[in-house]
Amino acid sequence: MASPPPRRAPTRGLTLIELIIVVLVIGVLATLLMPKYRQSVLRAQGAEVATRVEQINVALKLYETDHDSIPAGTGPVGSPPPWLTSYLTHNHFLGPAGITWQFAKTSGSNQATLVLAAGTADEQQILLAADGTLGYISTTLGGGTGLLVTLAE
Repeated sequence: MASPPPRRAPTRGLTLIELIIVVLVIGVLATLLMPKYRQSVLRAQGAEVATRVEQINVALKLYETDHDSIPAGTGPVGSPPPWLTSYLTHNHFLGPAGITWQFAKTSGSNQATLVLAAGTADEQQILLAADGTLGYISTTLGGGTGLLVTLAE
């Protein structure tokens, strides 16, 4: 008599219910982590704004060293005053997002200021993060819709 074939252990795979539970757990974790990710992106963009402000301030100081004063006037929105472009390596008056930048100095005796304006809620969060980084040289306007930066001369 021939011996019966050896019994194979049944292979066990994932059932449909187990697969659905795994997908749901991954979805819940992703939902919990997305706001933190978005906040970190906005903080990083706020730090970028603060860095740009510092670079503009350095360019102004270099200009003042070469010319003994900073001319009064208002620069065009989104671009540096023409007399400052040779002191900047990039156009630091653009970005991030849709934030608008404008240089202003009302008279020879007043300090130069930089006005940044936000249009969306995300841009307001970026300006609030930049305000926290810049410290005492910046003032938040309208609950985050704008930022007024006093540039050192």
